[in-house]
Amino acid sequence: MDQRDRIAALFDQAADSYDQVGVELFAPIADRLVRELAPQPGERAVDLGCGRGVVLLRLAAAVAPTGRAVGLDLAPRMVQAAGDGAAQAGLAVDLVVGDAQSPDLAAG
Repeated sequence: MDQRDRIAALFDQAADSYDQVGVELFAPIADRLVRELAPQPGERAVDLGCGRGVVLLRLAAAVAPTGRAVGLDLAPRMVQAAGDGAAQAGLAVDLVVGDAQSPDLAAG
């Protein structure tokens, strides 16, 4: 097992509770990051290392309804959790299991 596989496995194990432990840390950081980026409706946004989607979902809401947000993460269970969160929020996102060090994303 190489280092990337070990990292993905670690985050897969943490996927169910990652950023869900009752500590208000991730949401304020995500809010500030998206506020600083100031994405607009119709734009495309990419969240590399999206985890469960705390930033991704905010980006998706900001670029909706005509824009698109893409989330990429190394851990498949994190990507699944991000997809579940997007579905619960009624947001459309594109999700990719991949490595942020060499993302394989379509141009544009």
